[in-house]
Amino acid sequence: SGAVMNFVGDVEAATARIDQHLTDIMLAQDFHDLTGQVVAKVVSLATELEDSLVKLLVQAAPPEQAQKVEAAVLNGPVVNPEGRTDVVKDQAEVDDLLASLGF
Repeated sequence: SGAVMNFVGDVEAATARIDQHLTDIMLAQDFHDLTGQVVAKVVSLATELEDSLVKLLVQAAPPEQAQKVEAAVLNGPVVNPEGRTDVVKDQAEVDDLLASLGF
């Protein structure tokens, strides 16, 4: 009977530890979700701000400079990476680049 009571006590202690670990995991996941939402909002805000600033610069540019600005500044991402060394083509190259920068 003493062994059974010891076993029940051990099970209760182990259950409490597992419950605490599961609670910690749930809190960490919630924090990650909230962080992801905040980062997404900041990225969206930065994109909108960049678009607004580029439009403002194009509108405020002197007429003789406006054509140069429209041609040069409004370039999109590199579509054809052939023959270029400053373009990453896949996730492995992104990971290598980040690793070389210390991340």
